[in-house]
Amino acid sequence: MLSLPQIGPSEDLLTQLQQWQDAVDAKLNYAQQVAKADGDWSLHRDKQPMRDIEVLLEQMCCGGRRCAYCEDTLAHQIEHRWPKNLYPELVFDWLNFLYACGSCNLKKGSRFAVYPVGGRALLRVRRVPGAPLTAPPLGEMVFIDPRSEDPTQFFTIDLRGSFRIQVQKGLPARARERAQYTLENLPLNSDPLCKQRRSAYRYYRLEVQAYIRDRERQQSQRQLKKHRLALAEFAHQTVWFEMKRQQAKIADLAALFAQAPEALQW
Repeated sequence: MLSLPQIGPSEDLLTQLQQWQDAVDAKLNYAQQVAKADGDWSLHRDKQPMRDIEVLLEQMCCGGRRCAYCEDTLAHQIEHRWPKNLYPELVFDWLNFLYACGSCNLKKGSRFAVYPVGGRALLRVRRVPGAPLTAPPLGEMVFIDPRSEDPTQFFTIDLRGSFRIQVQKGLPARARERAQYTLENLPLNSDPLCKQRRSAYRYYRLEVQAYIRDRERQQSQRQLKKHRLALAEFAHQTVWFEMKRQQAKIADLAALFAQAPEALQW
């Protein structure tokens, strides 16, 4: 995961979202708000304002509209960072939207946890079937959030072996717990994803090598730029980030970037 760029909707879009949210908030109790949020989301989901929202979320994606979580599959679903069936007061909040693929959205589902205000222990927020609907606590989200944080401060990728996402060493206890919780509740280290990261690693190396050959042949700036654009539009952008971050520790990468140090800024 990478930190997503900040993009703001138009005032008209924000006004529409707020009007829909006000209708949910106007319900007298939490149970009614949950029902209203669910119904209104289904009602408004395919309307033009939400299509416009999807366009903005697509622009925030890395690697050519890839899922903000796995960076592999194309994003096609609006994911609520704070689950809408637990926090109906955020169902139409622009800052609560993330573009994800179906697999990541399904895996995360309503899995959620917070550090309650004034508390230190992680609290898993659950809805017990048949139990009365009660509002869950607010607090600090446990999931690492690419909309408001830099995930690369919490994670790294094993580029010399498994290509699994790993928790950064030396993190404070709470940051480490948050990173571990995120890996446990998103399908980020499945065997297929690790294989795709390995393939992305090879692709990025080959693209830089092709750039170096074209530069040595004195190809046009337009041709050289195509390599940079190809890198920016490929899947698993975090692999490319990690190649640059770890290049001094991996001999092959160090040699590669020594030939094209400018690529470290791409």
